[in-house]
Amino acid sequence: MRKEKFTVEYILRSNTSQVQIWKYLSSPEGLSSWFADDVTVDKNTYRFCWKEHVQEAKLISIDDYKFCIRFQWLEEEEYVTYFQFDLKKDDITQDISLIITDFASETEKEDLIDLWNNQIEVLRRITGT
Repeated sequence: MRKEKFTVEYILRSNTSQVQIWKYLSSPEGLSSWFADDVTVDKNTYRFCWKEHVQEAKLISIDDYKFCIRFQWLEEEEYVTYFQFDLKKDDITQDISLIITDFASETEKEDLIDLWNNQIEVLRRITGT
């Protein structure tokens, strides 16, 4: 099934620094607080657990200075797909944007965006953004 790249952007309030939010996007402990029930890492393989569902992803790239991290689900290694978290700070408003890049088929895109919306609400509650 062909998947197409899409991005969603979430504006986070400026009362938190990029460094503080970055911890929630780049560490197993942070990801376990909003993205999955449990996250463990073995070398560059992240294991994401949700109740009885488990998925593993390979860390493709991480840039602590640009606040960007990219993963690829191991089950999708034969495809050119990934999911990425990218933090940007607006110089004028000081708001922080979380830009998520992901891939989905046309039939699953809306559901996946709804899932991201729900997960970001959890992240906002935890970070106070």
